[in-house]
Amino acid sequence: MTGDLFADLPPVGRPAVMRSAARQRKERGQLAALQSAGPDWLALVLAHLPAFLVEVDGAEFTFEQFRNHCEAAKVPAPKSVNAWGSVPKVARKAGLVVFTGEVRNTTRPASHARLIKVWRAA
Repeated sequence: MTGDLFADLPPVGRPAVMRSAARQRKERGQLAALQSAGPDWLALVLAHLPAFLVEVDGAEFTFEQFRNHCEAAKVPAPKSVNAWGSVPKVARKAGLVVFTGEVRNTTRPASHARLIKVWRAA
């Protein structure tokens, strides 16, 4: 055999246009999930963030850990678990948290060890 065995395959990664379209679909899905959670759910969750940040005492954390904190505090679950995906963005835009640039694997079995961002208090 000679030549490039992989010539017919697309290059690794996605073109920027595809990433942008995928990101837009993700954001639309998160917004729909957030809206289905009800008008007060996000405010209730964010009300628990300051106490959680005190609890972690400056340590880095994931929003998976914050979700565990909220569940232990009996915060009602949203209709769609995807509503949790919008919480970090809202908290970041509110100036409450900062992305560290690091990622970790999730520990929830349903999340299949996907990578999630690591945060710290702002």
